[in-house]
Amino acid sequence: MKLGFTGLGNMSMAMVEGLKASKKFNMENIYASAQNKEKLENNCEKLKINATKDNQDCIDKSDLIFIGVKPESLHTLNLDFKGKPVISMAAKTNFEALETFFGPQNFYRIMPNLNVKQNMGVIALSHQYEKNLELYNTLSLLGHVYEIEEHMISGFIALAGSSPALMYRFIDALSDAVLDEGFTKQEALEIVSYTMMGSAQTVLNAKESPKTLVEKVSSKGGTTIEGLKVFDDYHFEDTMKKAARAIIDKDKMGMF
Repeated sequence: MKLGFTGLGNMSMAMVEGLKASKKFNMENIYASAQNKEKLENNCEKLKINATKDNQDCIDKSDLIFIGVKPESLHTLNLDFKGKPVISMAAKTNFEALETFFGPQNFYRIMPNLNVKQNMGVIALSHQYEKNLELYNTLSLLGHVYEIEEHMISGFIALAGSSPALMYRFIDALSDAVLDEGFTKQEALEIVSYTMMGSAQTVLNAKESPKTLVEKVSSKGGTTIEGLKVFDDYHFEDTMKKAARAIIDKDKMGMF
């Protein structure tokens, strides 16, 4: 199975790096194209994959085609996919829009997050006509794959596509909050990050709801409840809902 990435931006790079880290995919079977030829050559050399002369050359040499350009640039592409499966990573661009740009094709939409680089990604997969086992198995090397209907993708972006940025903000803000207590920034970042990892694993393993787990950590008259009171004062849950809704609405608006 040969993979082609037309566009080697942040997400495409993260996916390729994840495939390399998995040690379960032959990197010689990955092809890539990009406008910046010097950068493309350097990245391909580093990742031990194949640089192609242009997008069409990348398509011609591949079995699964990943469209890795920004959504706003899709309309500029003039490509012949030769009936091969076409996998779009673009937000704000549904199957109908993809057909407007490229005509009827065997389209798939995926929504990975940058954690695919560590093989801990959470990836949405939606098919237009038929499932593709080879695509599913390839994505599974990068993390957890959720097959969902296309209309659910906007919500998935809020849950997993964009949410890492919200979590990075939380980690950064909490680590900054204790610097006056003698911690270095790096120490604080590590402590918060490991705590978040452990807490997430606890949620996955626990039979209780997250709200019950909050109650277990919060002793009456203790320290934790004081922090939770501040969350309540500043409407934490409402803020999270508003952030998620803003992400969802932006995706549903599309590009036009």
